Amino acid sequence: MSGEGEQILNAGVYTITATLADTVKNYTAASASVTYTVDPKTVEIVWSENNYTYTGSVQTVTATYNDVNSDAVELAVSFGEGVEFMNAGEYTATAGFAEGDNALGNYALPENVINNYNIKKADSVIDTDGVVKTYTYTGELQTVTGATLNHDEAILEYSNNTFTTVAEGNGMEVVISVADTANYNGTGTTVQITVNKATPAVTASVEIPEGGLFTSSEMPVITTNFGETSVIEGVIAWNTTELKEGANEYAWTFTPTDTDNYNVVTGKTTLTVSAVELVGIEVVSQPSKLDYQYGDTFVSDGMVVEAVYNDGSREVIGDYTVTDGYLTSLGANQITVTYKEKTATVTVNVGARVFELAYNDLTVVAGT
Repeated sequence: MSGEGEQILNAGVYTITATLADTVKNYTAASASVTYTVDPKTVEIVWSENNYTYTGSVQTVTATYNDVNSDAVELAVSFGEGVEFMNAGEYTATAGFAEGDNALGNYALPENVINNYNIKKADSVIDTDGVVKTYTYTGELQTVTGATLNHDEAILEYSNNTFTTVAEGNGMEVVISVADTANYNGTGTTVQITVNKATPAVTASVEIPEGGLFTSSEMPVITTNFGETSVIEGVIAWNTTELKEGANEYAWTFTPTDTDNYNVVTGKTTLTVSAVELVGIEVVSQPSKLDYQYGDTFVSDGMVVEAVYNDGSREVIGDYTVTDGYLTSLGANQITVTYKEKTATVTVNVGARVFELAYNDLTVVAGT
């Protein structure tokens, strides 16, 4: 007996025919046929995990099944006509055989070929590295900005981000936020700023009196100089009241009127100061007696002598000395007044001495 038919391999309907030839003794020839059906293998779909977050790009969902050799075969996945798996939201994925796959029909999909997916919103990230956090008082309104956002679906919003004075801005917390968008979660952050007092760009201008400075002088007049910068109201003053001989530095302080917003400024200026020295003496009032007789001695009563100093000051002195005070020359005589090696002169007139003799009521006057 022999059989004829197709090789049973792929899914489909097969007919097997068995034949008994008439060459077999005791049997007549005969044949019979049997039909077989091979059903396709129903596969189990393995879906990728439902763990997606918005990235700004189209993402991929995979669906596979294992063939009879346990090899993974990828299915085609569709989200509907014209729908891309990209933006945040819910999606329904449908799996199917890719074109050209399962051409022999050996595999069948299960009844449920869909799976639900969700792309979660991404987190908004506010970068505050570009925010200026330290300021200096300018007297004008200043605004805090400079933060950046990791997407362009919204713009950043600021609150409590303007100030003018140090008191308003120093320690201020600036609130920076962004609202929810289609693909990003809203968020917010704060930045604390520091506002420092401004330092006036001030230097000192000093008025040196004609003739210069002396150790006896008052401190010279000092005024502010702001150059080309804005003038800041305030007071400048020396830190000392004493001048010392030689070239020395003298400290000064500028105190702004508005100390809430401006720093006090200190500086130094070099001044050259001369010592007070005696430059001469002068008889400022003549003595009471200017006329003398030969042989008299000079009398200084009524005479006033002043010491004269290089700083222009004067003082009455009494401890001077007088030379040539014994008058032995007729006519004009120079009396020398000396004080600490400085001299002055007084001119007196010396006449002949008059002698009076009394004898028997006769008076004889010498020189007559």
